[in-house]
Amino acid sequence: DPRKCPYLSQEVANSWIRGQENGIDPNGSIMHRQLTPEQYQKVLNENKLLIDITRPLINTFKNMALLTSGYIVYLCNVDGVFLLQAGEMVRIKHEGVIWNENTIGTCAHSLCLQLKEPVHLLGPEHYSLHLINIMASAAPITNEAGEIIATLILGQPLKHNPWGDYFVNMRSHTLGLITALASAVEAQIKQHKTNEKLRESNINLQIVNHDLQTARVTLETTLSLIDEGIITIDIKGNIINLNQEGARILGLQSLGKAQNITKYLPKQSRVMSLVRKGFNWD
Repeated sequence: DPRKCPYLSQEVANSWIRGQENGIDPNGSIMHRQLTPEQYQKVLNENKLLIDITRPLINTFKNMALLTSGYIVYLCNVDGVFLLQAGEMVRIKHEGVIWNENTIGTCAHSLCLQLKEPVHLLGPEHYSLHLINIMASAAPITNEAGEIIATLILGQPLKHNPWGDYFVNMRSHTLGLITALASAVEAQIKQHKTNEKLRESNINLQIVNHDLQTARVTLETTLSLIDEGIITIDIKGNIINLNQEGARILGLQSLGKAQNITKYLPKQSRVMSLVRKGFNWD
């Protein structure tokens, strides 16, 4: 029972138990294709923004001394489909391959999703024996609602005793690196969404202004064809629009400077009192 092993955390041990119950073979292939080329391309298309944002950020890690001895960085969606991979350890493309607890058992990606936080696995903690010589750190990438949309995994080869002090220090370094990278991706996604909203708002504002201008021109054209005098005033009585007949009635050549309707009304007129109260009057 792995739950009795003093070297395994309970989260890892419980994941092993689920792998056993699901009948996953620790010696089974981890490179078996689960998606057709068409299905895989569809997943890539759906995650294009995430991939485009992550790729240049991953490239910034290439010159870091910690990663020069061999590394690989994976970007996976929540199902464990490989969206992007880069690094010195890249030998085989994982196109269409899915790594999660239901396909290869315990791995950094699956544990990260389960715990909803960055995790670090040493080789023997993986369920699959094919990963026994790999240490991996994974960090979640979340959207604005706090939902995990992907994980970033940093893998490196084991070259020392996995229970030595060396890996205590490496754990903190790799976890810090991959968590920082995930945070950078989240920030870029948030910035992109903000820019998109601003761009959309600007477009909508232009449309509204155009529609208002069109409506104004249409109204003015319509009013100019009406024989009766029509005058529009604000709540203070300022004339803001009038047609040709309205201007003729008031003896105005044009609107010119803002005029007030009270200038043309007798003192006993009830027009302004009704306007201020919002009443109709005929």
